[in-house]
Amino acid sequence: IFQAIKFNRYIFLSAKVKKDKKDLLKKICRFKVHIVKLEEAIEKEWLPKPEIRVIYLTLDNVHRVHQYILRPKQAQTVTINYPDRWNWIKVSHARVVVKCTAQEYYNYLTEQIDYFKGIGKFDIANMRGSARKRFLAELKSDVVRKLVLRHSGDRIVTFAGSIAQCEELAGDKAKIHSKQKAAINRQMLESYNNYEVNELYNVGSLVRAVSLTSLDIGIVLTLTGDTVEGYQKLGRLMRSKIPIIYFPTFKNTTEKSKFDKLMSEIKQDYKIVEM
Repeated sequence: IFQAIKFNRYIFLSAKVKKDKKDLLKKICRFKVHIVKLEEAIEKEWLPKPEIRVIYLTLDNVHRVHQYILRPKQAQTVTINYPDRWNWIKVSHARVVVKCTAQEYYNYLTEQIDYFKGIGKFDIANMRGSARKRFLAELKSDVVRKLVLRHSGDRIVTFAGSIAQCEELAGDKAKIHSKQKAAINRQMLESYNNYEVNELYNVGSLVRAVSLTSLDIGIVLTLTGDTVEGYQKLGRLMRSKIPIIYFPTFKNTTEKSKFDKLMSEIKQDYKIVEM
């Protein structure tokens, strides 16, 4: 395809180009490949300058409405509060239901991640990390609903934290995720790009190799430690003259540090807004 193109100059925008792809472009088209950072692309006006808005949230540490279970196969059940969990850790005959606040459940998952990393079981640590990321995202569902109401009539794309959350937030509106048939995903995307619907929900399907025609509002509920994914989400959401991108972020958590890292790398200012 590249060899058939008869232009003198080419500009390709990509969040990341691997070395083998660079070498291929140089070989077949004599391309000179330049690495352009996101902030430079914005400065050169290849991409619009986004208005980034962060909504700082605080984990509840009063209401014990969450729980986890120790020794689920035991018949006898004992229910305790999180501060008392160590009193029951050696009681082998009981199934222990630990009631906790959002902050305590976050602490529990963090303890699990650190423990399994410490003994070299990184696969289990990664599973706990994914559970922690989904948990924080699910606590933001009401924020998304308020933002959708606030921007009623605008074109909105939301990156949810899980397929379950994507389904819950979207309801009968357009949604894209990996458990949905490819044909339905294409139909949903076409409906959005053809301006038949103004809301589109997804988990990570829009990160790569998908084009969006335009949008006014982007909502990002999760960031990973991979800054490239943050670049890709931002790039997908820059589809208007002044794209507004919301990052609901819990203070004093790992996602706050991930947001700070992304902002420092792309060198963009952001506004703190209240809900």
